[in-house]
Amino acid sequence: MALLAGCATGVPPSDLAMNPPVSRTKGIVFLFTGLTFSSEDSFGTGTHTLADNIRRLGVRAEINQPSTWESVADWVIADPGLRQVPLAVYGYSYGAQAALRFTERLAQASIPVQTVVVLEAFRPVPVPCNVIKAIHLYLSDGSFSQATPIAPAQPECGRVVLNRRYYPLGVFPLVVNHWSVSTFDALHREVLHLLLDADRVRTRVLDPIISPMLTGSGVPSPTTAAAD
Repeated sequence: MALLAGCATGVPPSDLAMNPPVSRTKGIVFLFTGLTFSSEDSFGTGTHTLADNIRRLGVRAEINQPSTWESVADWVIADPGLRQVPLAVYGYSYGAQAALRFTERLAQASIPVQTVVVLEAFRPVPVPCNVIKAIHLYLSDGSFSQATPIAPAQPECGRVVLNRRYYPLGVFPLVVNHWSVSTFDALHREVLHLLLDADRVRTRVLDPIISPMLTGSGVPSPTTAAAD
């Protein structure tokens, strides 16, 4: 426990950078915290630090507890203006399940999600076809991984779902496990690269097989693909 405490770093909620306004150009990132030994809203999961980094780039970042995924999705669905805003989602551990349930609910309203990044996903639900790209970062066997691979909800969505073994470079192996990996700067840099293109949500080309499922969403198809 003492070893884990030494690894857990985070920005307290009171010290977070001011959240930028919603921008159709820059987009929004929704982050779902994981469960820790203390609670589901502990900034010890590293989610607050990740959100702080996103906000300092001028992108709106919404931090959510796993149990709130449904109300957050309903808020997005109820706001017609958000259909024109690029959306990205991040979830850690149990928050990964919440992140995918969140996107699943958005799928019912034909709202696309540019990128979903989940870390050490705990009992994830299938990835819906409104997600243009989904990446699961998980630890290798023997690193106290609690992760379950993610899978597409429908076979035609399979090409956009990736399970990628991950290990933060430059970190002493014994301190990397399911409970500590989300706090490392190396992990945050990787997640930022996957979610953002410099100072905005990374936009991706809609697959021609998937795009008919989003007909009527009112969201223009991105014209450039991400190079990752």
